[in-house]
Amino acid sequence: MTSQELFEQTKSWLEQEKLRFHPVDETSLHFAFNGDNALLRLRVECEDQPLLLVFTTALQLRVPTEKLPEVALVLHELNSQLRFGAFQLQSNNEVVVFRLPVHIRPEADLPEQIGPAIYSAARTLDEKAHALSLLIASTAATRKTLNQMKPKTKPSKEATESRLPGNRLELN
Repeated sequence: MTSQELFEQTKSWLEQEKLRFHPVDETSLHFAFNGDNALLRLRVECEDQPLLLVFTTALQLRVPTEKLPEVALVLHELNSQLRFGAFQLQSNNEVVVFRLPVHIRPEADLPEQIGPAIYSAARTLDEKAHALSLLIASTAATRKTLNQMKPKTKPSKEATESRLPGNRLELN
């Protein structure tokens, strides 16, 4: 089986599952999914010699320079907990990338291999990307910006709490 044949089978599986995708070239495509914790976009590349489906995605946040050591340590710990795939910190452009290569056996039923491979990549990303994004974004600059966005005036005591006789709070 060639990478092009695997690509056609992968497209067919995605169409059957009614998942929208966008071909990039003759052996790769992008598709987005909305998980429980994140909206992520995966690139799927079909390779031969050996026959592989390779899933990759980059988190949509650049890692601030001061967070690079902390993020690298967290990724090391996270990767030690994964059975398949790995998160990598590309320090040249300060981006976290997830990569999951899945070996495909051409003699076995392809849809039974493609589906679990896609769901495995999607589940791992959905479970881990949200927490990683929060870690990356938790900087002093972010906190300062959020504080600047808060209203400058304090609401009156009457506006913030309404009390009943006996000093009980009124619930509206």
